[in-house]
Amino acid sequence: MSLLRLLRLLALGLVIAAAAPARAQFPDLVELHALYLPGVPVAVPGQSGLRAQIASYEVAINVPVVLSPKTFLVPGLAYRADAVSYLDAPDGFADLRAFHAVELPLLFVQLLPHDWTLALRVAPGLASDFRAFDSAALRLSGAALVLHAFSDDVTLGAGVVATYGFGSFMVLPAVALTVGDDDAPVALEMMLPAFARLALRPLPGLELGLRADTSGSSYAVRDPRIAKRWPCSDDGAPADPSSCFDNLAYSVVDASAYVSVNVWGTLWLDASVGHTLYRRFESKNADGEPVLDGAQDLPNTWGVRVGFAVKLPRGS
Repeated sequence: MSLLRLLRLLALGLVIAAAAPARAQFPDLVELHALYLPGVPVAVPGQSGLRAQIASYEVAINVPVVLSPKTFLVPGLAYRADAVSYLDAPDGFADLRAFHAVELPLLFVQLLPHDWTLALRVAPGLASDFRAFDSAALRLSGAALVLHAFSDDVTLGAGVVATYGFGSFMVLPAVALTVGDDDAPVALEMMLPAFARLALRPLPGLELGLRADTSGSSYAVRDPRIAKRWPCSDDGAPADPSSCFDNLAYSVVDASAYVSVNVWGTLWLDASVGHTLYRRFESKNADGEPVLDGAQDLPNTWGVRVGFAVKLPRGS
């Protein structure tokens, strides 16, 4: 799992005590979103004129549990799929079609004296093309964040996030800031370097805004047509095991304008239109070394994101 993906998930769960010292803001109970990016040219060894279109789907379920008036536990389930469609591909082309990531996050929140809050998160998971399963596709991420509510409207926090997968361990600092509560006409929320959001609420049940996000993940590649093709395997020439395609990392940075509408109860529908600022994928072997063309920057393009969220009822 990439740090970009971990930070994106943390943005759902680690902005705590944003509205008041005695109140914790938890992840949405249910969330489902789909992102569509149109086809762009891609470089594939031995092929020309290929275009790849990517669609991403995310679903998350969280169940807040009150352990005490100041202690909370939020177990959850998260799933992400990145689907790839190739345009103008020749017959017999062995393509990467879909990647899946499943996680079981567990968020612990402790409200501390003097308007401080501690948040800890751990999330074991699995990320692969699901053509085969092995321990190399397992991953683990974690985070620790401390926040302080300076007033009913301003909360600032800092901490670290860490992730382990495909033999590599990475750590990154994180800074969280919220200005304005759920009822404020203007609100700012950010978890750097994961995301930033500016929200305008001209009417009850309506939110307009601008946001910038990072997302992505790393996936094990187990399809033998791709993972074991020459020069990884012997095809009339000496095999080179270091050329075996073991895992793929995909990262995206985008900016968008969005609208969110409360349609019934705590159900919100939202849609956004934006443009990618950075897109990159990296092909690696089991030792983390580049294979095929290694890293490749994809052309930036516009995108559309739609979905819904069931939020925690106010006063809960």
